[in-house]
Amino acid sequence: MNPMKTASKQTRREELLNLIMSHAVSFGNFTLASGAKSSYYIDAKLATLIPEGFRLIGEVFADVLENTDFDAVGGHETGAIPIACSLASVRPSAIFFVRRNKKEHGTQKWIEGPLQKNDRVVVVEDVVTTGGSVIKALKRVIEFGAEPVKILVLVDRLRQARENIIRECGSDYGYESVFTIRDLGIED
Repeated sequence: MNPMKTASKQTRREELLNLIMSHAVSFGNFTLASGAKSSYYIDAKLATLIPEGFRLIGEVFADVLENTDFDAVGGHETGAIPIACSLASVRPSAIFFVRRNKKEHGTQKWIEGPLQKNDRVVVVEDVVTTGGSVIKALKRVIEFGAEPVKILVLVDRLRQARENIIRECGSDYGYESVFTIRDLGIED
């Protein structure tokens, strides 16, 4: 029996939130990828790379994207990879990821996977602060010739990611987050 057929959207969302809160949130002194200092850290991979989290990510992202037409899903390595794989297992689509550095041998590609020119793309990410990784992925996808139709992130730290994406890329591409830090009970 498919658990997605029996659980409601709200139940799946609540289960995912509880999993993130119990597995992925730490408090202390941290330096983020953006260079900013923080009193908390969200290591979403601790939730996305366990069986229950992997399943829930795909289901919850598919719920959010139920009215979005797309051919491929992916984003910047590494946080986007488990999300893209999980989503594609629920909503069959091509999976791709954008490398941090251009491959120096073989095909010397920035983008790995079967992405095609003119594909309608959903760019995903696990946690965003300023949106830097999403911006890099968007620019590479656009440069490649694919069409971003949606940005969907797991957790938004509410540090101007959407605004930075608009400033750097000219659009927010339907930016949406499943959760914000406020859903995790965190005020910054």
